[in-house]
Formats: sequence, structure tokens, C-alpha cells
Amino acid sequence: MGHFTKVRQLDHTFCADIVNLRIAEVHYKLDQVEESLQAIELSEQAIKTKDLYMVHLLKGKCYDKCRQYEMAIEHYTQALKMAKK
Repeated sequence: MGHFTKVRQLDHTFCADIVNLRIAEVHYKLDQVEESLQAIELSEQAIKTKDLYMVHLLKGKCYDKCRQYEMAIEHYTQALKMAKK
């Protein structure tokens, strides 16, 4: 994660969608859900419309981990709809 954080510090606009999404995934795997959701928000601001399904998929996983199943289902459903387009 150190490399992604360093990239964000040097130039927060450089591949912001992918860098922040990767940071979010690392936080998720470390059970740092709040930090993951914050990084997802940064990624969502820069990500291309065709890739938004990844944001919703990861949000769904975060809410699932927090046992907020209603929110998880909403985001999983959004991810499925967007991935089909």
C-alpha cells in the first residue's frame, strides 16, 4: 500500500480512480472499512462511468463486512446493473 499512498501524495490526480480504488481494496482486506469507504469516495470522483461497477462492488463488500446487508444488497445490485452495460 505504501507505493499507492506515495503516488497519491506526489500527485493526487495521477490515475486517481485506480490508485484510490487499490488503496480501498487494501484497507478492505485489512478490515479497515471506514478507510476503505473514504478511498472509494475519492476513486468515485475520478472513475470513468464504464468502471463505476467496481466502486459499487467494493462498497457492497464493505457494507457486507459491517453486516449492513441492506446497503450491501443495494450496491451489489447497482454493480450488476452497471456491469451489464
